[in-house]
Amino acid sequence: MSFFTPRGVAAVVEEDVVYLATLPAGPIRVLTGSAAVIWQAALGQDLEGSVRRVAEVAGVASAAVRPDVEGFLAELVALGLLEAAPADVTG
Repeated sequence: MSFFTPRGVAAVVEEDVVYLATLPAGPIRVLTGSAAVIWQAALGQDLEGSVRRVAEVAGVASAAVRPDVEGFLAELVALGLLEAAPADVTG
């Protein structure tokens, strides 16, 4: 199953910045750099697809980014800013 933006979370993507907020009261979280890349790469992908997309953007092997991608996706899920099937998140 793939990652997706949960109901009740607003997302605005502007170039290399992602603004996420739990509606209606926030807080607003700002993702920049690799955090923004990981969040965008995860949408519509499972864990393997997310790792592969981040690796492609970074121009490195999947093994080089896997720990960071897995960890950050697990953090986003824990914060309620991303949803996925439990099998898609390690940590």
